[in-house]
Amino acid sequence: MRSTAKIADLRSPERFNFEGLLALPLSRHDVGEGFLLGPVPVKELVMQDRSTHPRTFPPPRSVSISRWAAPLLLSGLLVATLALGFESLKSCRADEPSASASQKKSAPSPLPAASWDDVQKRVAAHRGKVVLVDIWTTTCGTCREELPKLMTLVDSLPADRVVCIAVACDYDGIPEKPPEFYRPKVAAFLAEHKSQRTEHILLNIPFIDFLEERELKSTPAVYLYGPDGKLVKRFDNDDAKRVEDEFTHAQVKQAIADQLKK
Repeated sequence: MRSTAKIADLRSPERFNFEGLLALPLSRHDVGEGFLLGPVPVKELVMQDRSTHPRTFPPPRSVSISRWAAPLLLSGLLVATLALGFESLKSCRADEPSASASQKKSAPSPLPAASWDDVQKRVAAHRGKVVLVDIWTTTCGTCREELPKLMTLVDSLPADRVVCIAVACDYDGIPEKPPEFYRPKVAAFLAEHKSQRTEHILLNIPFIDFLEERELKSTPAVYLYGPDGKLVKRFDNDDAKRVEDEFTHAQVKQAIADQLKK
């Protein structure tokens, strides 16, 4: 005859062996004519057979808290460690832009504003080389044509013997428009005509004042310095009455060649 158990019997204290432990939910243990579902706080279920002797059923799968305490604790510590590491990584990455910005702030500008005296110091720093100083403006059509040619010429010559310094003279002395105001316009032009050995600066002297100081009438103009740092020749169009009288790229190239032979 099949063994059965009533729900009332299952709930009676004498039918259970309480050890202060909680059991996991059971999975459809057959207790006779029905199924016992849900949590049962027992380790051993003793059922009374209707006709013969008591029969002991296998204990349901129960798990004590102490059994899982250590793994759960270790898992929690692992999750916390990973979360802390992730937050640290985010913090480091967040600091990178500020560090990069600091480096950019301290890095020298590719188009610094400088005086004519500063230009002369640069020439002296290149002693032993032939130095070309090109005077130009972005509003001068001839300048925009000749400067790229001059930079290309310098790049084609020995790096240890020739260098070029291009001086942009767009600054007009207007208080609301300092030399730095013209930097984007000058930089945009130079971005289209890159050179490996041409140094670029923005003249911080008003253009008209500079022309008067250098006794120069217009741009373009090219100053040629020898390896000893002394001025060899200035190419300008002050005395040109016709286009044919203006100095040419070929003349500058020949003058450089003559200096390199010395």
